[in-house]
Amino acid sequence: MTSNTVINYTTALEISAILGKCTIKSLGSELLFPVIKLKTNLSLVSKRFHEIRAAIYQESGLVFNADGTLSGTTDIEVVNQVSQALKRLTEDETEVSLSALQLFNEKQLEDLFAENSTLTTNELEVLMLMLA
Repeated sequence: MTSNTVINYTTALEISAILGKCTIKSLGSELLFPVIKLKTNLSLVSKRFHEIRAAIYQESGLVFNADGTLSGTTDIEVVNQVSQALKRLTEDETEVSLSALQLFNEKQLEDLFAENSTLTTNELEVLMLMLA
């Protein structure tokens, strides 16, 4: 991947969720504002994703319930079309470039992981995209 490559919604949502539960004290003041700016940009991307997803549901007549179930049409063709549209959406590119993610050196990422003991190794693998 080149540094001008943009990330898709899936990656943006994963990183946003992980950074959202991290404390970032160990990164020091030099990275505080870049990380906060990135978190803000990812939050905007996440909001846009959820708006588009809601529009897809609304257009189809399906309703995504709070408990995770769907109601509305029972036409399997419509449900399949919505499923395909949502799959394509997660693969769509965002405005966030890979280079904008690459804020950390290896030591800073290790410190972040140490400071946030609830992070899983899978989450650490996702954060490895953020290595400069």
